[in-house]
Amino acid sequence: MSKSLVNLGVNVVGFFKENRAFMMTCAWMTQIGYKQLICLIGEQSQTGKMIEVNDIIGVSSLIKSQKEIAIFIGENHSSEVNKSNDNVINDNNALLIKDARVNMICQVEKIIHLEEIEDDNLVYLKVLKVINNNDLPFLTMDDFE
Repeated sequence: MSKSLVNLGVNVVGFFKENRAFMMTCAWMTQIGYKQLICLIGEQSQTGKMIEVNDIIGVSSLIKSQKEIAIFIGENHSSEVNKSNDNVINDNNALLIKDARVNMICQVEKIIHLEEIEDDNLVYLKVLKVINNNDLPFLTMDDFE
């Protein structure tokens, strides 16, 4: 049985800034409106340290067969490893994963810090563009247990 309290999808957040690809795997993301998402980015994330209000970023909701991509992006810091490879599409500096179930171009609307996790970033995103690629099963955190 899963240890998850809710069903968490595995997503990749990515953007190109200051001549570098910043990408991270993010499971703590949810849709809060028709065209709105929120995600919690840990304080240790290089991507989280670079993200700013009004940035345009990519969000890719991965499929089960993209587990290795999620692991590679999630286990390496953007300041140490170039995560942009043949699996990545650069759409005007928003970085997306090829063949993800859903790719989204988003704008960072707000970043707040919650009590008791003040160092982490709760990022509010406005979805500007949605690209549905397939109907294959989403990759979830349960696929890692």
